[in-house]
Amino acid sequence: MRRTTIFAMFVLDLAACSVRTQHHSEAGREFAQRLCAIQNNCNCVEDFQITEDIIIPDCETRVEREFAESEQRALDAGLVYDPECMEVFLEKIDALGDCGLNGLHYGPCVVYGGNREEGEPCEVFDVYPLMSSCRAGLGCADGICKDSALPILPLGAICSTEQADLPTGSLGRCDEGLLCDSLYTRRCEPTMYDPAPPGGECTFPYECLDDYFCRPQGEDLEPSEERPGVCVERTPLDEPCTLAYECEWYCNVGRCWQPQPALCYMLDSWSASREWY
Repeated sequence: MRRTTIFAMFVLDLAACSVRTQHHSEAGREFAQRLCAIQNNCNCVEDFQITEDIIIPDCETRVEREFAESEQRALDAGLVYDPECMEVFLEKIDALGDCGLNGLHYGPCVVYGGNREEGEPCEVFDVYPLMSSCRAGLGCADGICKDSALPILPLGAICSTEQADLPTGSLGRCDEGLLCDSLYTRRCEPTMYDPAPPGGECTFPYECLDDYFCRPQGEDLEPSEERPGVCVERTPLDEPCTLAYECEWYCNVGRCWQPQPALCYMLDSWSASREWY
């Protein structure tokens, strides 16, 4: 009886291992069907951030083929399939069809993952869905497994890789009570003011209450203590703008823009990533 039980457990373990280390063409087919079914939902058009083909030609055939090729490379490298993560990924794909602005975030899981630890070298075999030699919870950046969660930055820490109106480089977020001075010092600085009300005097672009910004005097690019501005409503979408921070989203080529739906960026990113995977 004991031998029978041990043999049965062995067979179950072998079956589970087989499921995670064999090809899953049905997963690739499901991904292709769900993505291609919604790719026309959001009327994606090119803008200054999207330059690749937004609509994937011969969509289902191509997406399924690309999945199979990435999957083969992942299996050859010893990566293991996570069916639960794949299901979460597919649910997030479905959600993109609603044309919202939230991107394709499906947590720390990896559809095909390895066991490389933080600090060890890694390789990414695909990003849609994620196939990486790092263990779940880590991201592969610059060929090294790293903690994918952005760190909380203390006072004085560098928070922007470049001097820009908004922080660049995804270095982390400043701790509570601090603000990233990306335009000048590129460091986390103290928030030394209370938000000013509409019509109130202000000396910093974002010193006003939500939905308002600090309009500088005349042709100044920013307000200052010497030449304070006044809190006014943000410039509406599609209206002319001259300041990088006056729109709800961003000012581009003299007009307030809104990001395209997340589906558009996902389609564009998928097409562009084919050059690498």
